[in-house]
Amino acid sequence: MNPTRRRAHLLAALAAAALVLTGCGSSAEPTPSPTSTPAAAPAQQWNPGDNATTSASAPTSSRPPAASLPPEAAGVDFTSADAVARAALAVWFGWNTNTDTGPGDAARRSTPLLTDRFAESLTATSAVSGPGGQWLEWAAERAAVTAQVDPSTASVPEQTPTEAYRVFEITQTARTPSGEVVGTRQVGANVQLRNATGDRWEVEKISER
Repeated sequence: MNPTRRRAHLLAALAAAALVLTGCGSSAEPTPSPTSTPAAAPAQQWNPGDNATTSASAPTSSRPPAASLPPEAAGVDFTSADAVARAALAVWFGWNTNTDTGPGDAARRSTPLLTDRFAESLTATSAVSGPGGQWLEWAAERAAVTAQVDPSTASVPEQTPTEAYRVFEITQTARTPSGEVVGTRQVGANVQLRNATGDRWEVEKISER
């Protein structure tokens, strides 16, 4: 074989070998590149009460709760019209010129014993009848005033299951911080009471006589 034909056969053999190698490489499965799998997000916790709005509060009254009654009315029996009337008057006329700005402050302390309507009338205005001159006189002595409540002999309408009337005589006694009595005052009071629930009397009106 001449040199030219030998070279041609050699080139053909090399080309065939290259085709074989290329075919082998193309049949191999490509190795997938590793990918990271994102971690699952934690499940969101939800409780029915988490976003619940607070329920509407019950309507409030202008009266403080009975637990806030002053000592003069502590333990009052609300089933007794007499007891409620006496307690209300003891608070109403029990002034303290060292801490009160006037008789109206004492009257407003009695609101746990009053009907809602009467209590609201007291908290809506500062005008409560009272002896302005007497207050100023006792205030000059820094006096605290206690009220003794006694029944009156005046006649009143007959009591019904829902309405009662009472009349009392009140004696106010003013004492200085040292206990010295610096004055007394006598006053009569008419009291009207209502019982809307059957087991709780409340004062509807107080008026001086």
